[in-house]
Amino acid sequence: MRKGYDDFILLLVIVFVILLILFLLTPWLSPIVTEPDEVQLANFTIGDVGFVSETATRQENIGNIFVGETQFENLKNIYKTSIVTGMFGDDSDSYTINVPEYLTDTIRGIKITFTVKETNQYGDLNFIWNGKEIFSQRASVNQHTINIEKDMIVTSNSLEIKADGPGALFWANTVYELRDVSVDVDYGPSRIVTFDLQQSELDAWSKGSITFFATGSGDLTVKVNGVQLFRDDPLGHYAVDFALGDVPLYLGRNIISFSSAGLINMQNAKLDIYLLSDKVVRTRFFDLSEEHYNLLESGQRTGEVRYYVTDIYMDGAIMLESETGLIGSGHPSTGWNSFDFDSTYFALGRNMLKFSGNGHWEITDVEVVLV
Repeated sequence: MRKGYDDFILLLVIVFVILLILFLLTPWLSPIVTEPDEVQLANFTIGDVGFVSETATRQENIGNIFVGETQFENLKNIYKTSIVTGMFGDDSDSYTINVPEYLTDTIRGIKITFTVKETNQYGDLNFIWNGKEIFSQRASVNQHTINIEKDMIVTSNSLEIKADGPGALFWANTVYELRDVSVDVDYGPSRIVTFDLQQSELDAWSKGSITFFATGSGDLTVKVNGVQLFRDDPLGHYAVDFALGDVPLYLGRNIISFSSAGLINMQNAKLDIYLLSDKVVRTRFFDLSEEHYNLLESGQRTGEVRYYVTDIYMDGAIMLESETGLIGSGHPSTGWNSFDFDSTYFALGRNMLKFSGNGHWEITDVEVVLV
């Protein structure tokens, strides 16, 4: 019994000695500091960001067309020209006739029409296509037509118009006064219509709307840049809408095609281009203390801007900027998204964050943290 009591007293003495040693060493022991997992610098709400409305900014008139029959597109039109040849030289014309690439698969031929307004018919009038004579005669005052076969047509063609000399009447000139020289490509049965887009229009694109009244027999197919958007046996008014995600749209030339196995009469066809307007840019500010800036600059911490997207009204690229430039851009999803940053984007003290983009989002919470 006595031995158990002695052991207990010894244990108390040992505990007392350990506590005394720790008390005496406390001034020389470094405190143990546990840093938080992340440091919150700021949090705020944003709201709508991007384009919030659309406006019809441009209309391309297509007009009244027939689909399913031979189509014509003008490549060159010369209102008037004089062709003169004599002893002391000649007045001839040379032109380059380019056939659009989008017509090469459906081209059937080329038709040249012209009117001889005045002539003395002293020599032949000549039309030369890609070095080959396609018309040579003493053309009368009248309208004339020249047909060129498909196998004589390339993407870039040369056309020369000249006249032969007056022969025995060496002192005179051969003269042809021409009017309304027209070079038209014959293609079909699809009808091709083009429209051009600038970069600013692509950036702010909301939708295109092709409207028309159509009647006829057989299905009408409408494509934009090769993507089918409409197919039906038409009778009445129609609107074919397309957004940026529905079809590929290009800087410069874009192509609409109308095709049918039957014959379709389209009236008052037009393309309306709607661009996004009322762009909303959101700007917020936060303070960066010396302690937090040093953590960033030394690389002990990295920065992160987190933002919560509740709704995506229109997809696009959202951009986050500081006063020194673009921090990042991307296509966000609903929920939490983030951009990383380092000390190069911000300074000690007050700093700016700017949210913008070419889509439309609803953003609620934003957090600026060091991790």
